[in-house]
Amino acid sequence: IVATTAIITSLWIDERAARNDADAAVEQVRTHLVDAYLRQAKLDDPVMRTERLPWLVAALREEEQLPAVADAARARIGRALAASAECRGLLAHDEAISSVAACSDGHRLVTAGLGGVAKVWRLDRPNHPEHTLHHESAVVRVSISRDGDLVATACQDGDVFLWRVTESGPSRHHLVADRAIRDMLLTHDGQWLAAIDFEGASLLWDVQSRVPEAHHVDCPGQVVALGYVVADGVLILGSRDGAIHRWSLPDEAFLPDRIAPTDRLRAMVVDTSGERLFAAGGDHGRLSLIELTASPDRQRRPLASDALVTRLHWSPGRAAGIAVTEAGLAHVLGTAPAPPVRATIDVGGAVLAADLDPLGHRLAVARSDLRTEIWSVDAGGTLESVLLDRERASIVQFLTPTTLLTVNGDLARLWKLPESATPAALA
Repeated sequence: IVATTAIITSLWIDERAARNDADAAVEQVRTHLVDAYLRQAKLDDPVMRTERLPWLVAALREEEQLPAVADAARARIGRALAASAECRGLLAHDEAISSVAACSDGHRLVTAGLGGVAKVWRLDRPNHPEHTLHHESAVVRVSISRDGDLVATACQDGDVFLWRVTESGPSRHHLVADRAIRDMLLTHDGQWLAAIDFEGASLLWDVQSRVPEAHHVDCPGQVVALGYVVADGVLILGSRDGAIHRWSLPDEAFLPDRIAPTDRLRAMVVDTSGERLFAAGGDHGRLSLIELTASPDRQRRPLASDALVTRLHWSPGRAAGIAVTEAGLAHVLGTAPAPPVRATIDVGGAVLAADLDPLGHRLAVARSDLRTEIWSVDAGGTLESVLLDRERASIVQFLTPTTLLTVNGDLARLWKLPESATPAALA
């Protein structure tokens, strides 16, 4: 009884300490938000402008002389905080997070760490991992099935593992790769795992058969990008020389090559409909659109950007994608029949990470100047809120239209956003 009491007391103390740390972290985030808002308001509001102190502090100090100004200042900062995002959970990984993946509805996500551990989390219980997946080396890539029941992990030493996640615990199945994996994806039905390595080779595993050996897809050229068309069960393989190849998973064969080649390929994404492919290529990384269902002579055309595209991203099942340029322009990409570029937002600086919410209404960006921001796409590219200031985020990922994950080192945060966007300029 004494030993049991001591264990329970120790667990209670640990939990209280963790809760205190979480509260302190949330308070620090709110402080940074207020600081950023004050600095912005000082620049935007000529009535409150002062060179001595931030406008709110100055108003509070002059409360006796100008009570109306102080009340207005309190009301304004209150509205800003009420419309801002709220930190709902802290996911402590205990090692640098290298990769993140979430199932289609966002109820389950996986974080992979460089210390050899991947953790499975549930959105409704974010402060404690549901499962911990141990590996012998750093986990560099992770993918998850649409329903969240299958997780694939790729390690730095070339090992690839498939995990079946259940409430009773995870089960591990080793897949033979013997090479470092550059990128990989699980198909929506959990039937196939596709991957490419750093030498440009393509690998394919039949997950349901549980055969550990991979099938090598003999694709001409060095494959540098991987896509998937859900409706047709077709893998899209982009090679460095600009050729685009389609592999039919049901037929286990290449489809006839009807795709117009791009310039030297840097990156590519396929839209949800499977009708459009966006590619960044050439020496300048310019953005091009390829209409996959059009005739070869009408397939390819350049899009608006003349600047180097540094990030190109489209999560499966999402309503829109994102292309970010070196100059800090974010192009919101549309699925057919919408215009290829729905909107262009100047986020004001170099971007480290970016993601669109599943409905394509909000853009989250982590900038190189240590700011993480939410922009409203529907409001014409208006800044909605500042999540983090003076803190570097390496990953930003929407789990649901109102839930965002940010990663800084070994710590991930879950943010709850307001149901409707409230641009900061209107707060």
